[in-house]
Amino acid sequence: MKLTGSERGSDCSGHGTHVASLVGGLTSGVAKNVNLKAVRVLACDGSTSASAMVEALEWLRTNVQRPAVSIVAVSQTGSIPSLEQAVER
Repeated sequence: MKLTGSERGSDCSGHGTHVASLVGGLTSGVAKNVNLKAVRVLACDGSTSASAMVEALEWLRTNVQRPAVSIVAVSQTGSIPSLEQAVER
């Protein structure tokens, strides 16, 4: 799922690809048979919106087969109630 205006499957900084390979890499990933879902909410300049983050969490909630383990890392300042509610769901 892509909530940015960039090309499908692109990873401007390589961070998402790096983390995914640590988790599901065939040679040295910690969970070699994992089924990863790529959800990108940051533009290449690092910008995003609370609504994009909420939409991504809602997409995961409705499209990921359970049981599942979800890892989401967000650094922000201040409180965003809609994002907090989406995380709790």
